[in-house]
Amino acid sequence: MKVVVAVMPIAGHVAPVTGLVTELIGRGHSVQVYTGARYSQRFADLGAEVSAWSPEIDFNDDDLADAAEGRFGAVRSTQLVKKLFLDTGAGQVQDLTRLLDRGPADVVVADILSIGAGLVSEMRGLPWAGLGLLAYNSTSRELPPPGFRVAPARGRLGRVRDRALWAAYRGVTSPFQRAYNQVRSHLGLPRDREPYGVSLVSPWLMLATGGPSLQQLPTAPPEHVHFIGRLTPASSADFAPPPSRRARGRACW
Repeated sequence: MKVVVAVMPIAGHVAPVTGLVTELIGRGHSVQVYTGARYSQRFADLGAEVSAWSPEIDFNDDDLADAAEGRFGAVRSTQLVKKLFLDTGAGQVQDLTRLLDRGPADVVVADILSIGAGLVSEMRGLPWAGLGLLAYNSTSRELPPPGFRVAPARGRLGRVRDRALWAAYRGVTSPFQRAYNQVRSHLGLPRDREPYGVSLVSPWLMLATGGPSLQQLPTAPPEHVHFIGRLTPASSADFAPPPSRRARGRACW
Protein backbone atom coordinates (compact mmCIF):
# COMPACT_ATOMS: atom_id res chain seq x y z
CA MET A 1 0.00 0.00 0.00
CA LYS A 2 1.23 3.51 -0.82
CA VAL A 3 0.90 5.84 2.18
CA VAL A 4 1.56 9.58 2.19
CA VAL A 5 2.38 10.85 5.70
CA ALA A 6 2.15 14.61 6.25
CA VAL A 7 3.66 16.20 9.36
CA MET A 8 4.26 19.78 10.43
CA PRO A 9 8.01 20.63 10.43
CA ILE A 10 8.19 21.08 14.20
CA ALA A 11 10.39 18.88 16.40
CA GLY A 12 7.56 17.90 18.75
CA HIS A 13 5.44 16.78 15.80
CA VAL A 14 8.21 15.05 13.85
CA ALA A 15 9.56 12.86 16.67
CA PRO A 16 6.44 10.74 17.33
CA VAL A 17 5.63 10.46 13.63
CA THR A 18 9.02 8.80 13.03
CA GLY A 19 7.76 5.87 15.08
CA LEU A 20 4.62 5.60 12.95
CA VAL A 21 6.64 5.78 9.72
CA THR A 22 9.00 3.05 10.92
CA GLU A 23 6.04 0.80 11.77
CA LEU A 24 4.43 1.34 8.36
CA ILE A 25 7.67 0.58 6.54
CA GLY A 26 8.23 -2.47 8.74
CA ARG A 27 4.82 -3.79 7.67
CA GLY A 28 5.83 -3.56 4.02
CA HIS A 29 4.07 -0.37 2.99
CA SER A 30 5.57 2.22 0.66
CA VAL A 31 5.77 5.49 2.60
CA GLN A 32 6.28 9.01 1.31
CA VAL A 33 6.65 11.71 3.95
CA TYR A 34 5.75 15.35 3.36
CA THR A 35 7.44 17.70 5.83
CA GLY A 36 9.80 20.67 6.02
CA ALA A 37 13.29 20.55 4.53
CA ARG A 38 14.88 20.67 7.98
CA TYR A 39 13.50 17.25 8.87
CA SER A 40 13.64 15.56 5.47
CA GLN A 41 16.84 13.64 6.21
CA ARG A 42 15.38 12.28 9.46
CA PHE A 43 12.70 10.41 7.52
CA ALA A 44 15.02 9.48 4.64
CA ASP A 45 17.30 7.78 7.19
CA LEU A 46 14.35 5.62 8.20
CA GLY A 47 13.82 4.42 4.62
CA ALA A 48 10.95 6.66 3.54
CA GLU A 49 10.73 8.71 0.39
CA VAL A 50 10.54 12.38 1.31
CA SER A 51 8.97 15.41 -0.34
CA ALA A 52 9.83 18.75 1.30
CA TRP A 53 7.64 21.79 1.75
CA SER A 54 8.12 24.46 -0.91
CA PRO A 55 10.56 27.18 0.23
CA GLU A 56 7.75 29.76 0.01
CA ILE A 57 5.90 28.19 2.94
CA ASP A 58 8.63 26.27 4.79
CA PHE A 59 9.94 27.59 8.10
CA ASN A 60 12.56 26.87 10.74
CA ASP A 61 10.98 25.94 14.05
CA ASP A 62 13.81 27.70 15.88
CA ASP A 63 12.14 30.90 14.74
CA LEU A 64 8.73 30.25 16.28
CA ALA A 65 9.37 32.77 19.04
CA ASP A 66 10.03 35.49 16.44
CA ALA A 67 7.27 34.60 13.98
CA ALA A 68 4.71 36.86 15.60
CA GLU A 69 6.86 39.96 15.11
CA GLY A 70 7.55 40.49 18.78
CA ARG A 71 4.01 40.60 20.12
CA PHE A 72 3.07 38.61 23.20
CA GLY A 73 0.26 36.73 24.85
CA ALA A 74 -2.99 35.92 23.07
CA VAL A 75 -2.12 38.11 20.08
CA ARG A 76 1.15 36.26 19.60
CA SER A 77 -0.52 32.83 19.82
CA THR A 78 -3.18 33.87 17.31
CA GLN A 79 -0.56 35.10 14.87
CA LEU A 80 1.52 31.94 15.22
CA VAL A 81 -1.41 29.61 14.57
CA LYS A 82 -2.60 31.66 11.61
CA LYS A 83 0.85 32.15 10.08
CA LEU A 84 2.24 28.63 10.42
CA PHE A 85 -0.77 26.32 10.37
CA LEU A 86 -3.44 28.14 8.37
CA ASP A 87 -1.72 30.57 6.00
CA THR A 88 0.44 27.71 4.69
CA GLY A 89 -2.62 25.57 3.90
CA ALA A 90 -3.01 26.47 0.22
CA GLY A 91 0.72 26.00 -0.35
CA GLN A 92 0.57 22.60 1.32
CA VAL A 93 -2.26 21.62 -1.02
CA GLN A 94 -0.21 22.70 -4.05
CA ASP A 95 2.78 20.66 -2.87
CA LEU A 96 0.67 17.59 -2.11
CA THR A 97 -1.18 17.85 -5.42
CA ARG A 98 2.14 17.72 -7.28
CA LEU A 99 3.26 14.80 -5.10
CA LEU A 100 0.06 12.83 -5.75
CA ASP A 101 0.13 13.62 -9.47
CA ARG A 102 3.58 12.02 -9.64
CA GLY A 103 2.41 8.88 -7.86
CA PRO A 104 -1.14 8.27 -6.53
CA ALA A 105 -1.51 7.13 -2.93
CA ASP A 106 -3.92 4.70 -1.34
CA VAL A 107 -4.28 6.69 1.87
CA VAL A 108 -3.07 9.92 3.48
CA VAL A 109 -2.06 9.91 7.15
CA ALA A 110 -1.67 13.40 8.55
CA ASP A 111 -0.79 15.26 11.69
CA ILE A 112 -4.16 17.05 12.02
CA LEU A 113 -2.45 20.45 12.12
CA SER A 114 -1.02 19.77 8.67
CA ILE A 115 -4.27 21.08 7.22
CA GLY A 116 -3.26 20.78 3.58
CA ALA A 117 -3.47 17.00 3.82
CA GLY A 118 -7.10 17.05 4.90
CA LEU A 119 -7.97 19.60 2.24
CA VAL A 120 -6.28 17.76 -0.62
CA SER A 121 -7.91 14.51 0.52
CA GLU A 122 -11.29 16.24 0.45
CA MET A 123 -10.61 17.58 -3.03
CA ARG A 124 -9.42 14.24 -4.45
CA GLY A 125 -11.72 11.88 -2.53
CA LEU A 126 -8.80 10.12 -0.85
CA PRO A 127 -9.10 8.20 2.42
CA TRP A 128 -7.57 10.38 5.12
CA ALA A 129 -6.49 9.29 8.58
CA GLY A 130 -5.94 12.10 11.05
CA LEU A 131 -3.18 11.72 13.64
CA GLY A 132 -3.66 13.59 16.90
CA LEU A 133 -0.35 14.29 18.60
CA LEU A 134 -1.92 16.16 21.51
CA ALA A 135 -4.74 15.13 23.82
CA TYR A 136 -7.86 14.19 21.89
CA ASN A 137 -10.53 16.88 22.19
CA SER A 138 -13.95 15.56 21.31
CA THR A 139 -16.16 18.12 19.59
CA SER A 140 -19.39 16.40 20.61
CA ARG A 141 -22.05 18.87 21.76
CA GLU A 142 -22.59 16.47 24.63
CA LEU A 143 -19.35 17.86 26.11
CA PRO A 144 -17.93 21.32 26.81
CA PRO A 145 -15.90 22.73 23.90
CA PRO A 146 -12.12 22.23 23.70
CA GLY A 147 -10.10 24.45 25.99
CA PHE A 148 -12.67 24.73 28.79
CA ARG A 149 -11.60 22.68 31.78
CA VAL A 150 -14.99 21.93 33.21
CA ALA A 151 -16.77 18.67 33.89
CA PRO A 152 -19.42 17.43 31.44
CA ALA A 153 -22.83 18.99 31.93
CA ARG A 154 -25.47 17.55 34.21
CA GLY A 155 -29.12 18.43 33.86
CA ARG A 156 -30.78 21.40 32.19
CA LEU A 157 -28.55 24.07 33.74
CA GLY A 158 -25.46 22.19 32.65
CA ARG A 159 -26.73 22.05 29.07
CA VAL A 160 -27.43 25.79 29.17
CA ARG A 161 -23.88 26.34 30.44
CA ASP A 162 -22.40 24.29 27.59
CA ARG A 163 -24.41 26.16 24.95
CA ALA A 164 -22.96 29.39 26.33
CA LEU A 165 -19.45 27.91 26.31
CA TRP A 166 -19.81 26.78 22.71
CA ALA A 167 -20.89 30.31 21.76
CA ALA A 168 -17.84 31.68 23.57
CA TYR A 169 -15.62 29.13 21.81
CA ARG A 170 -16.92 30.20 18.41
CA GLY A 171 -16.16 33.82 19.27
CA VAL A 172 -12.65 33.18 20.58
CA THR A 173 -11.68 30.96 17.62
CA SER A 174 -13.37 33.09 14.93
CA PRO A 175 -10.03 34.51 13.61
CA PHE A 176 -8.82 30.97 12.99
CA GLN A 177 -12.07 29.89 11.34
CA ARG A 178 -12.02 32.94 9.05
CA ALA A 179 -8.47 32.12 8.00
CA TYR A 180 -9.40 28.47 7.42
CA ASN A 181 -12.38 29.46 5.29
CA GLN A 182 -10.19 31.85 3.29
CA VAL A 183 -7.98 28.88 2.40
CA ARG A 184 -11.03 26.83 1.45
CA SER A 185 -12.37 29.64 -0.71
CA HIS A 186 -9.00 29.98 -2.46
CA LEU A 187 -9.16 26.27 -3.29
CA GLY A 188 -12.77 26.43 -4.51
CA LEU A 189 -14.15 24.51 -1.52
CA PRO A 190 -17.40 25.45 0.24
CA ARG A 191 -17.34 27.43 3.46
CA ASP A 192 -16.99 25.34 6.60
CA ARG A 193 -19.81 26.20 9.01
CA GLU A 194 -18.62 24.05 11.92
CA PRO A 195 -16.81 25.58 14.89
CA TYR A 196 -13.07 25.89 14.32
CA GLY A 197 -11.23 22.59 14.60
CA VAL A 198 -14.15 20.25 14.00
CA SER A 199 -13.30 19.79 10.33
CA LEU A 200 -9.59 19.29 11.05
CA VAL A 201 -10.48 15.87 12.48
CA SER A 202 -10.87 13.19 9.83
CA PRO A 203 -14.39 11.74 9.60
CA TRP A 204 -12.89 8.51 8.17
CA LEU A 205 -10.28 7.52 10.76
CA MET A 206 -8.83 9.39 13.73
CA LEU A 207 -5.71 8.01 15.44
CA ALA A 208 -5.62 9.53 18.90
CA THR A 209 -2.53 9.24 21.07
CA GLY A 210 -3.01 8.43 24.73
CA GLY A 211 -5.86 6.36 26.10
CA PRO A 212 -9.63 6.83 26.43
CA SER A 213 -9.50 6.82 30.24
CA LEU A 214 -7.52 10.09 30.12
CA GLN A 215 -10.06 11.92 27.95
CA GLN A 216 -13.56 13.35 28.23
CA LEU A 217 -15.63 11.35 25.78
CA PRO A 218 -19.32 11.39 24.84
CA THR A 219 -21.58 8.56 25.95
CA ALA A 220 -21.15 6.86 22.57
CA PRO A 221 -17.60 7.64 21.33
CA PRO A 222 -17.32 7.86 17.52
CA GLU A 223 -16.41 4.48 16.03
CA HIS A 224 -13.79 6.02 13.75
CA VAL A 225 -11.70 7.28 16.71
CA HIS A 226 -9.03 4.79 17.78
CA PHE A 227 -6.68 5.35 20.71
CA ILE A 228 -3.17 4.14 19.90
CA GLY A 229 -1.27 4.89 23.11
CA ARG A 230 2.17 6.46 22.99
CA LEU A 231 4.04 6.88 19.71
CA THR A 232 7.68 6.10 20.49
CA PRO A 233 10.12 8.08 18.31
CA ALA A 234 12.26 5.95 16.01
CA SER A 235 16.00 5.94 16.40
CA SER A 236 18.51 6.21 13.60
CA ALA A 237 22.21 5.63 14.11
CA ASP A 238 23.05 8.15 11.41
CA PHE A 239 20.67 10.90 12.54
CA ALA A 240 21.74 13.93 14.53
CA PRO A 241 19.18 16.64 15.44
CA PRO A 242 19.51 19.85 13.40
CA PRO A 243 21.65 22.34 15.35
CA SER A 244 19.72 25.08 17.13
CA ARG A 245 20.91 28.59 16.36
CA ARG A 246 20.33 29.64 19.94
CA ALA A 247 19.60 28.01 23.24
CA ARG A 248 16.25 28.75 24.84
CA GLY A 249 15.46 28.84 28.51
CA ARG A 250 12.00 27.37 27.89
CA ALA A 251 10.00 25.84 25.10
CA CYS A 252 8.32 28.33 22.82
CA TRP A 253 5.67 25.94 21.51
